[in-house]
Amino acid sequence: MALAEGLASIIPPDTFEGQEHIVFRDRTTGTAVKLTHPSAFGARGSLSGYLIQMKVMNDLFDDQVTIEGTVQYPGEPGSRLVSTQPWVHGEESTLEEIGVYMRRKGYLQMFEGAWWNPSSEMQVTDALPKNFRTDRHRQVYPIDLIIAWPSLRAQERIGDMVNAQPQPDPLPEPGPEQFTA
Repeated sequence: MALAEGLASIIPPDTFEGQEHIVFRDRTTGTAVKLTHPSAFGARGSLSGYLIQMKVMNDLFDDQVTIEGTVQYPGEPGSRLVSTQPWVHGEESTLEEIGVYMRRKGYLQMFEGAWWNPSSEMQVTDALPKNFRTDRHRQVYPIDLIIAWPSLRAQERIGDMVNAQPQPDPLPEPGPEQFTA
């Protein structure tokens, strides 16, 4: 809560503004700080949907998002939700790296950036290079995905999309030699 309260005057100049968040790196804590747009809570639009999505991201993808609180700047129509997660030092992941990562998690590709897990009946979208980072050890980290649970009717259509896509096998698990500095 203290972080959220202190944000009114410390937004750094190297802030990135996306469709859902304003994001900046807090160099003292090594975290990414995300502020939703005023009265808007990500792709879902509702606070409860946003919080559920963050919990699922933490559970399935070890995203380590922490909800810090809210902040409202003077003149804005509503509050912003403030969250943090570890800052991943690295570069945008390639589509190939994302594909291997998602396949290892049990997902099948629907189309570029969209994945389906038939076991959990969960759809993940926005799985594009801008939302993944690969560190110097070639470890891939998702940082901002959108999760949905489609209706049964939609699942039939998803099945058709998945079946129309070639589904490459994942690469072998990385060996210890790939994790040396």
